[in-house]
Amino acid sequence: MSTLSPAEKIRYSRQISLPELGETGQLRLKNARVLIVGAGGLGCPAALYLAAAGVGSLGLIDPDQVQLSNLQRQILYTPQDLGKFKTEQAQSHLNALNPEIEVFSYPEALGPENISQRLEDWDLVIDGTDQLPLRYLLNAACREAQIPWIYGSVYRFDGQVACFHPAGPCYRCVFPELPDIGSIPDCNQGGILGVLPGIIGQFQALEALKYLLWPERPPKPELLLWNGMNLELEKIQLSQDPECPGCGPEPAPLKSLKQLCQPVSEIQTSELEAWLKAHPQARLCDLRPSPGDALPAQLSGAEWLDLSAPTTWPTPKSQELLLFCQRGIRSRQAAQILRNVGYLQTVSLSGGLEALKTSFKETNT
Repeated sequence: MSTLSPAEKIRYSRQISLPELGETGQLRLKNARVLIVGAGGLGCPAALYLAAAGVGSLGLIDPDQVQLSNLQRQILYTPQDLGKFKTEQAQSHLNALNPEIEVFSYPEALGPENISQRLEDWDLVIDGTDQLPLRYLLNAACREAQIPWIYGSVYRFDGQVACFHPAGPCYRCVFPELPDIGSIPDCNQGGILGVLPGIIGQFQALEALKYLLWPERPPKPELLLWNGMNLELEKIQLSQDPECPGCGPEPAPLKSLKQLCQPVSEIQTSELEAWLKAHPQARLCDLRPSPGDALPAQLSGAEWLDLSAPTTWPTPKSQELLLFCQRGIRSRQAAQILRNVGYLQTVSLSGGLEALKTSFKETNT
């Protein structure tokens, strides 16, 4: 990739005409490789703009399938993508947008057992995950591999962005310890205005392009805070903590980080019938905040599980549990919580009842 084709010169002409960029800068983008962890609300807009800008190689890693509730903010997907792996659909749409680039799809969870391999040969990582433990793992792995990564998070009307470079402060200089699971609501619990992850994802894409174009200018160590309700933007200057448990002279591993980041065992809706036949003694647990409509036949007989009341959890801990909820998010979090206290035979239904309903419609059309 040492030259730009005539078609590429036309496609990227508005960028090339920038004196700070030119053809030299466009070639840098063409030769760049960016891994996006999470193909959701943040990953979608970041991927779209990086693909449109001509970043030569994009990788997308995410284990989830497209759900109806995703379409409000995850702008890469359409109703025709429901029930299909996000990374595979994103790959298709990005290639349609810009066939000049390469897009790699990894429909899998990222965890301690595969993160080193997945980070190989990438110039930059964009954090689009909604899992706090994974973000701490990403910080440690990128630090070890000497790869900069761009943090982004959203909640309700607020968002945050920061670029963590190996030569500067790390994520744990700002957030030293992992909060208790469930102490910080996700967008499924606290809600999110759909446009907000689009704004934050674009900030992440902008920071990525700046780094790729001018790597000799390390990003400023600062945390950007954006409030969409009041259109307020604030920057907090960051400094390296000499006693940081992540990058200080005496690094301290997070408690149970490896355990927390292990991918939760999940089954797809297409596998449900076979799994139930193979595990006839498994207990089916409904994780919805309150049971709603009648359950499909495959899940009839399920019991409601109240996560806030540990004394009511199933015993013994060695039994097999199949957890499900409306969209698969709550059940996945519950599977992590239960596993951490000894329920090692716990499985979550990916996509939940919504994905099961979509799968049923597709099978009968």
